[in-house]
Amino acid sequence: MQNIIDYLHQLGVSTVYASPVTTASPGSMHGYDVTDPHTINPEIGTLSTLKTIGDRLAAKNMNWLQDIVPNHMAFAPENFRLMDVLDRNAHSEYYRYFDINLLHPDPDLSGKLMVPFLGSDLETAIENRDIKLTFSEEGFCIRVYDSCYPLSLAAYYYLAALVEEAEHSAPIYNSIKTLADKGMSGMSYEDWKDLKEGWIANCLDTPSKCNKINHALERINNDSTKMQLLLQQQHYILCHWQRTMQEINYRRFFTVNNLICLRMEDEQVFEEYHRFLHALSTQGIIHGLRIDHIDGLYNPTQYISRLRKLFGKGCYIIAEKILEANEHIPSRWKLNGTSGYEFLSYTNRLLTSGTGAEQLLQFYRELVAGQTSYKELVNNNKTLILEKHMAGEWDNLTRQFFELQLQKNFSREKIKQTIAALMIALPVYRIYPDSHPLQEAEAEVMKEAFKTALKMRPDCREEIEYMQNLFNGKEADEPALTNFKTFFSRLMQFTGPLTAKGVEDTTFYVYNHLISHNEVGDDPSVPSISVDQFHEIMRTRRQQNALSLNATSTHDTKRGEDARMRINVLSEMAEEWKQKVKDWFEMNASVRQQIEGKATPSVNDEYFIYQSLIGGWPITGKPDDDELVERMEAFIVKALRESKMNSNYESPAEDYENACVQFIKKLLDRQHAFLGSLTPFAEKVSEFASIYSLVQTVIKLTAPGIPDIYQGSELWDFSFVDPDNRRPVDYAKRRQMLAQITEKEKEGNPSLISFVNENWREGYEKMLVTHKLLHYRRNDPTLFTEGEYSPIPINSGETEAIAYSRRYDGKQIAVIAPLNIVSRYANKKTLDKSYAGNIELPGHWRNIFTGETFTSSSQLALQEILQSFPVAVLEKL
Repeated sequence: MQNIIDYLHQLGVSTVYASPVTTASPGSMHGYDVTDPHTINPEIGTLSTLKTIGDRLAAKNMNWLQDIVPNHMAFAPENFRLMDVLDRNAHSEYYRYFDINLLHPDPDLSGKLMVPFLGSDLETAIENRDIKLTFSEEGFCIRVYDSCYPLSLAAYYYLAALVEEAEHSAPIYNSIKTLADKGMSGMSYEDWKDLKEGWIANCLDTPSKCNKINHALERINNDSTKMQLLLQQQHYILCHWQRTMQEINYRRFFTVNNLICLRMEDEQVFEEYHRFLHALSTQGIIHGLRIDHIDGLYNPTQYISRLRKLFGKGCYIIAEKILEANEHIPSRWKLNGTSGYEFLSYTNRLLTSGTGAEQLLQFYRELVAGQTSYKELVNNNKTLILEKHMAGEWDNLTRQFFELQLQKNFSREKIKQTIAALMIALPVYRIYPDSHPLQEAEAEVMKEAFKTALKMRPDCREEIEYMQNLFNGKEADEPALTNFKTFFSRLMQFTGPLTAKGVEDTTFYVYNHLISHNEVGDDPSVPSISVDQFHEIMRTRRQQNALSLNATSTHDTKRGEDARMRINVLSEMAEEWKQKVKDWFEMNASVRQQIEGKATPSVNDEYFIYQSLIGGWPITGKPDDDELVERMEAFIVKALRESKMNSNYESPAEDYENACVQFIKKLLDRQHAFLGSLTPFAEKVSEFASIYSLVQTVIKLTAPGIPDIYQGSELWDFSFVDPDNRRPVDYAKRRQMLAQITEKEKEGNPSLISFVNENWREGYEKMLVTHKLLHYRRNDPTLFTEGEYSPIPINSGETEAIAYSRRYDGKQIAVIAPLNIVSRYANKKTLDKSYAGNIELPGHWRNIFTGETFTSSSQLALQEILQSFPVAVLEKL
């Protein structure tokens, strides 16, 4: 980080937006699997280094926005808080820290946390010696493969008895028993740690003690019965990882077993977790917070209120929140905004042809015969996730409904199906039942959800209507209403994960109409909006979310922002694209394999591959090395497993996956005719899409909101889904390019524009736009954070271009960018002469990119404004 501060400042960046920096699982590539929120991850640096970075940023008047993870931590041996719970159970000060249900009705889960990381059932793992009891500097540990879990204090007594039985050693027996007694005395973790470490050191320093302990351990490890008896004494139960698909007694992040959720609604947990982060804030090292997965919290409103109180009014706080159409963050939340997925959606739709998208939808339906509608796919996949991957959570919710005495002589199965229907029918990720009555918008959402649930399960009409009456407060007395609120708040913690897994991580890999819209925050069923609609959305955004991030690429996006623009362009080349696809299906028939009597890849997967190749095609137009092939291989395997159609993560269909990989390899073989057909077409798409990339960039940097530039995206971003989009960034190259732009600028604007236009493939145009506008924002921030947003009329119709102004305190800029570019440009460098639209722009103006000046008493020609450079930002003189 230290090495790029100067570059970022020169580029114009005002704030560093960092993924979690606290200690995470060893080798973590992202930091969201936190193991200790009170220390800096030693794999990325030290607290001293962070303070040094903070000082350097402060000297440049730059800020630090920190991503925090209040919903979950790593379920890993490195998480000492969780290990202390496994060790001491209710005697641990962290006993209430994690969201665990120790009252699960399954006998072997009652009072015990499941540890679901075995590759087989417990008995088989014991027989195969996959589980061993060890003694070392870590103390007594249950070693499972390469992981080490503490021997629970309850098992110390059994172990001590075995030592005495085998070694006739009463002193060691008493020593182990005494240690366990002290561990259960309720001492703090630090005191227990010191006591245990002292005891371990004493044993290790006494060879006779060690020999007797190790001999007893050897007897246990070589005796399956003794090992089973020992494990029965544990405060946790080791089990197969797939068991969580059917039953589970802790809340996890989505369906990820190794991320265990926290009880952040507990004020003590909140205070303990944020102590270190708050210290960083008070020291002036971090200046803002981005809350990861806020929808997983039991009471987000309460959490935000506490966070705001702790960090103060001056702290910039936003939340990761996926908003559906016409949905807004609750006004009662004391936030500055969201992390900006909705902005991605708005811009993506603006830059997609509605007419072309409709043509491609019809083509897709013809191509993939029998493909259900997007809405049906979503419902089917949410059902699949609930029944196959979240059945344990579903059972827990059903059981809680009855435990809270909310039943009215209904059968358990009918209530279970009612809960499922409501979860699947909910049209947003979740609502927030912390206020009564609900806000009008949330009440309407629930009204729609109950209506849809009833259509889905008419056989559960009585149960659905009863639950709706409970929800509306019409069915029960105050205690019952309180209990229902408890149940409903819990239910909402799982509708988000269900939607994310059913939509983002399943449907987005199945519904391949135009995959640029299979994106976090977007909706593939609505691929296009009009300019007028976009203007209206931006006006609302300025009023309600002027400080939300404007995101176009993030670590969670399915493909890079510029890859999306390429795929969007296909909607403006619909007829040509359709013919190309038909040609390729015929051309590549001999390349497909037959797996179990079916052509592989399937038609749907093959169409996905073609679109992905267009999006990820090298900017040079030539796959000169194996990099693209290797990246495509990893990407397609992940896509196939996420789709759950022809493969999955639980039981990968390796034959099918390998056939798809071989298909891609053969397509990209220089000897195959496909490359000769793909390359010129991909080059043509790439040229047009580069213009839309600039349009997307200029809108991101000037529309209401705070622009978010994902790592390295000041140049082209053609990445696939993670981990591809988390590859190291070549900052040396970017420094050099920025230096070249700076030097060319000294020669004058004509020389600069000529240089970046000629070298557009390397991304100079995009860097220039980013650099110029970031500096413009830095010099006049209030113009963008508070300035009025006004559409600028275009006399030849809204399909010609998009234009709007930002105005504040006598300062004004006009943003002009082309639309329908395939019909407006003869090629990348030549604006078609038929582009004859005029824009109402009286006054004297200067283009901040080209330095050109324009004067008009009424209108300016788009042809004139956009002739030298594809986009324009004019400042009023």
